[in-house]
Amino acid sequence: MAEMTIAEIKQSAEQKMGKSLDSLKSDLAKVRTGRAHTGILDHVMVDYYGSPTAVPQVANVSLV
Repeated sequence: MAEMTIAEIKQSAEQKMGKSLDSLKSDLAKVRTGRAHTGILDHVMVDYYGSPTAVPQVANVSLV
């Protein structure tokens, strides 16, 4: 296994951190202060007949 140079490690870390920030921004965009939002459940997984499935695919989620 070849060793990585410092520049390669730095580049890899920057890419991973960028992806993490993009994910955080996406998650924060779903949070709306003062009111509920069904989009918050889009990535919640439940066990459905033995396989992980997103909540919106298993149930109809709505606000009353």
